[in-house]
Amino acid sequence: MTRPRHVHTPPGRRGRTRSVAIAAATGLVGALVLSGAGANAAPGDLSEAEGRFLSGTVAGLDLDTVAALEGALAETPSGTPLDTHPLSAEVLSALEIDLTGALQLLGPNGVLALGAVNQYAEANPDGSARAASGALSDQGTISVGGSAEFPSDARLELTQLLGPGFESVVADLDLTLGALSATAEATGGTAPTGDYQIAGATLELDSPAVSGIATTVDETVVPAVDGAVGSLVGSDGLLAGALDTIGVLSPVLAALGSSVQPEVAIDLDLEAALAPVLDEDFGSEGVVVNVGAGTVTVDLDTILGGEGSLNGFDPNTEVLDDAAITAILAGLSSALDDLTLALTETVETALQSAELTFVVDASILGGLTALDISVVGTLGDIVAGNTDEVDAAVTASLLGGGITLPIGTLVGALAAPLNAVLFGDSGIVSTLTGTLNTAVVTPVVAALSPVFQVLDDVVSLVVNVQEPSPAVVDETFTQRAATLTLLSLGGGTPLAQVHLASASVRGTAAIEPSLTVDPTTVAVGDSTDVTGEGYTPDSTVTVEIRDAEGTVVETVTGVETDGEGGFTTPITVPAGTAPGEYVVVGIDDTTGTEAVTPLTVEAAAIDPGLTVDPTTVPAGTPTDVTGTGYTPSSTVTVEIRDGEGTVVASLTGVETDDEGGFTTPITVPVETAPGEYVVVGIDDTTGTEAETPLTVEAAAIEPSLTVDPTTVVVGDSTDVTGEGYTPDSTVTVEIRDGSGTVVETVTGVETDGEGGFTTPITVPVGTVPGEYVVVGIDDTTGTEAETPLTVEAAAIDPSVTVDPSTVVAGEATDVTGEGYTLSSTVTVEVRDASGTVVATVEDVPTDATGAFTTPVTIPAGTEPGTYTVVGIDDTTGTEAEAPLTVEADGTEVDGTEVDG
Repeated sequence: MTRPRHVHTPPGRRGRTRSVAIAAATGLVGALVLSGAGANAAPGDLSEAEGRFLSGTVAGLDLDTVAALEGALAETPSGTPLDTHPLSAEVLSALEIDLTGALQLLGPNGVLALGAVNQYAEANPDGSARAASGALSDQGTISVGGSAEFPSDARLELTQLLGPGFESVVADLDLTLGALSATAEATGGTAPTGDYQIAGATLELDSPAVSGIATTVDETVVPAVDGAVGSLVGSDGLLAGALDTIGVLSPVLAALGSSVQPEVAIDLDLEAALAPVLDEDFGSEGVVVNVGAGTVTVDLDTILGGEGSLNGFDPNTEVLDDAAITAILAGLSSALDDLTLALTETVETALQSAELTFVVDASILGGLTALDISVVGTLGDIVAGNTDEVDAAVTASLLGGGITLPIGTLVGALAAPLNAVLFGDSGIVSTLTGTLNTAVVTPVVAALSPVFQVLDDVVSLVVNVQEPSPAVVDETFTQRAATLTLLSLGGGTPLAQVHLASASVRGTAAIEPSLTVDPTTVAVGDSTDVTGEGYTPDSTVTVEIRDAEGTVVETVTGVETDGEGGFTTPITVPAGTAPGEYVVVGIDDTTGTEAVTPLTVEAAAIDPGLTVDPTTVPAGTPTDVTGTGYTPSSTVTVEIRDGEGTVVASLTGVETDDEGGFTTPITVPVETAPGEYVVVGIDDTTGTEAETPLTVEAAAIEPSLTVDPTTVVVGDSTDVTGEGYTPDSTVTVEIRDGSGTVVETVTGVETDGEGGFTTPITVPVGTVPGEYVVVGIDDTTGTEAETPLTVEAAAIDPSVTVDPSTVVAGEATDVTGEGYTLSSTVTVEVRDASGTVVATVEDVPTDATGAFTTPVTIPAGTEPGTYTVVGIDDTTGTEAEAPLTVEADGTEVDGTEVDG
């Protein structure tokens, strides 16, 4: 598969060529597939982008043609609008690209090693483009400092480029660049922009001159210090001679003579003290020296201005210039100064900590004259006069007489030669700095200076590479993190120019199309002319009519634009389109850019007509509605309305044919009241109505009725069952007497889906027993059905009492009755023994419990004797009676004669 070359090549579309193999003679070992594809987009392309990490020229070979190094390419509209293309470290290290006959750029013997990288390109239809390469995500975002997946680092091995003559001072010289990335963006109408990132740049020199400092120290510093210490110790050393400076001891020393042989030793292991120093890093100005490792490490970020300075340079800045080399050499000298200072301080510290042992044990004349001295302490305490820290004892006598020698005097005498030889202005410590500068700093700087001074002769490192600079509006722009140019020392022609982390983009200004329609108001089924300007020249446009919700109701595709991006085309509002506000949209097929203009759609004028067949129907049956002259291929709503305009039935979505006609049945609801109605056909497109009359008759029904039981007692109920009534409607149930008078009514009895019902009805209390009828009246049609019902009186068990139970003719007694028909009437009679009624009271009312009390008067002249008071229930004829004694006037009562 071929891959396109950089988009930053000159304008014009280059032909794509197929991959070919390059023989080893061209600088490749084995067969390496190359790719030489067109870099620029097709003539109509709006934007293009390429992210390519490794490019450039190596020994005449254009790295853009190496298929294995292909970048991510995006082209719109001719190619892929979005592309990512990572390169693994394994792929990069496997490429054997020669620099010279002995050197390779990449490969096992390569001078350049690369970590895994990602490449990204995005070209958008709005004319914008974005590209990136290096340490970045699949979305083209730079991972600051690199990532585990895409470290995007580079290491350049410079040793072999130095040529002969440096072997004694250079074992290895590397330039390492961390997390290289570049991004570029283009927005049509503005100059492209770019950015880059280099996480760090380090020069690392492995030098025998640096590791040899350890030998210099061993051969120069250690012997010098050891020699100074040696002059102080021993019986004839400077410390032993210090006794002669103590005046009080002069007669004792003179008397003792040669018997005084001081034992003087200083315990010092200088090599052990210096060893850790030689393994430390020294340097704080961007150059670090480590003698143990034999390395000089140069942090170019620090050398060039501080942390992050690599990412702040002006476009196309050379990093390894004379100023940088001067700063490196200054940093090297400073680091070596730090080393010599540390060595000097370590020597001084070791000497200060060294322990002195000073012992004298001499006597003559059987001990009458003697000198015993013992001093143990560090040189630092002795020189400082810290007698409290020194373990010292002195005993002196002359011919038996004691001599007093203060310890301070003794310690002071010993301090004098120590200070003079070791710590004083002319002591070994003071002169050591000069010794080290002569033995270390000067020769090492002299040895390494040529190495750094020839750096810019063998390698050029340019960062923030921008082509062109400044960027040009709507022209190709390339941003690179760095460009390395490699030269052989003494050679004039570059061996290689390698671009690391490149991003190239080209965009075009976004179009700003406009649209008009003429006319701006059209009827359904008519067309309007759509005129567009400012679209992509010599391309196509899609024209749509959309409703308020964005739904497309009509489309015209492939409308061609002229050389200036203009067009005119008709578009028709489809039949069936609802009148209202719409928009006409012109969509640029190349960029997707839209322009919009409003369009008002009106209903086409219509004159519809309507008929029904039949014109008279019973409720619950249909009639066929036929319409003509409606909007063709649309829909109509059919309604039945009553005299007040209330809709009693509706049918929606009735489709019209291509001539605007339709026929559809509509059913009059079962519950519709008989009368005059109209059927209305409403054109859904225009809202135009047509109507025709319809007469609704009641639906014929033949209901029937039964009661169970057919005979009931007053106050009880019977179940009424009806069939054949209007389904799902209501019935009124009545009890009527022989004259048609209604004695009881139940309303709103609901019928089921088959017109049946069952409901109880109660014979009211007080109803006269006899023959009645139960009538079921259909509330919808008024149709009646009836069935007979016999009403019987309710059984009662009445009783009566009289008070008093004996009365005189012409007087009254109170009659009380219980258990009679409730809320009815009773007839009270007084009967003689033969049953002849001698007195009557009619229509005596009973209360709600069936009781009553009424007076009844015995007629004057009634024969004395035993009578019966009878209470007759007027409803049932049931009688109850009680005895009554009638006395004559003047009858003796209780032995007393009463005068009438």
